[in-house]
Amino acid sequence: MAMENAVMVRNAKKGYGAAVTILNGLNVNVPRGCIYSLLGASGCGKTTLLSCVVGVRKLDSGDIWVLGGKPGTKECGIPGPRIGYMPQDVSLIGEFSLFDALQFFGRISGMENYEIGNQRIYTCFSLGTLCLEERYIELKDLLQLPPRNRLVKNMSGGQQRRVSFAAALLQRPELLILDEPTVGLDPVLRDKQIGLLRNGQLLAESSPNELLTRFQTDSLEEAFLTLSQQQQEQSRQENINSISSPSGGINPIYNSQKFYDNYEQAKNRLNNKRDAVGIMHFKKNFSLGMQEKIENMVRMSDDLISAAAIYVTLHTPNREIALFATQKLYKMFNNDFEKIVEECGLHKKYAHLPIKFEKPIYGKEDQNYGEYVIPVFLLTLLFFLPTSVSSSTIITDRDSGIWNRILVQGEILNGS
Repeated sequence: MAMENAVMVRNAKKGYGAAVTILNGLNVNVPRGCIYSLLGASGCGKTTLLSCVVGVRKLDSGDIWVLGGKPGTKECGIPGPRIGYMPQDVSLIGEFSLFDALQFFGRISGMENYEIGNQRIYTCFSLGTLCLEERYIELKDLLQLPPRNRLVKNMSGGQQRRVSFAAALLQRPELLILDEPTVGLDPVLRDKQIGLLRNGQLLAESSPNELLTRFQTDSLEEAFLTLSQQQQEQSRQENINSISSPSGGINPIYNSQKFYDNYEQAKNRLNNKRDAVGIMHFKKNFSLGMQEKIENMVRMSDDLISAAAIYVTLHTPNREIALFATQKLYKMFNNDFEKIVEECGLHKKYAHLPIKFEKPIYGKEDQNYGEYVIPVFLLTLLFFLPTSVSSSTIITDRDSGIWNRILVQGEILNGS
């Protein structure tokens, strides 16, 4: 019985959760060599049934036979090139040209190319030898396809649907499944809601009766005229209110300093504000301590030694910035201390520390923060960029339906 029918469904049940039942004991027989139309209101389960037939989804219970086998098994060959599937959405890659799109799905269907002279030949196990160029000419004349080099994203909606149909017919499948090929022409939906479009903007979208009631008129033409006048007035008002700013660029970022008489106040500011980098604490008699340190370091008192120090507290959640600030503070203090020593009549070498760093063998002695973080940025980019691009591509393909279409036309390599 299953071999006599192209599709046979027995006691099919499918639901989404416990509360929503889509298919409830469905039985369908589709004989071979016929055109079978499945009609029903939106949400009645047409797309769900077709997705189970092509092997994208599985039934909760019941059985499906397609071309004599159960979808998802290697013996059935479905998903695979035996079936041509045109989903409800266009499900095409917009950056491909027409011929690239056909070539893409042809290769997924198991076709391999061989160069014979100047003619490219594609072969498929179920078709013998098939020339893609000749097949394209046949489909172009049959479906009135646009030029072969036109990008899919630059085609009209009707042209995209014809290309989608051509991709389903490409490998001459044994079974052709079209999910709502006349989408947008549902007479029930057309009577319930209309849209009024002008200058690329949707002015209103509602039922005819609601539009007539809203604008208190007897014809949709008068309602459209009223909406057009409102659009014109709104456009004129937007042009009046729009003032271009002569300034441009980005908001400036500057480093600020704030002085406190109390160390505890400065410490609270550092703990409560994320934009604070650190505290420099100068004790009383700092200048006197520095003078005594230069003139009579050996006989200095403990109080003056303590007063001659600068106490730095850094906000260190970002360790790289803290290390960078520490390096800069040391360098700036040494430069200023050299000037002070020279003004006191001494050689600036008296201000040097016992440790002296020579010029590095590789790189620069004074490396800015941007150069410091470039290796980290490059390593992050090296691993993050492929992940983000791949993830966005997969999400886009799933959202546009390309993922399911590729799955339907691909071949089962291992099955139960």
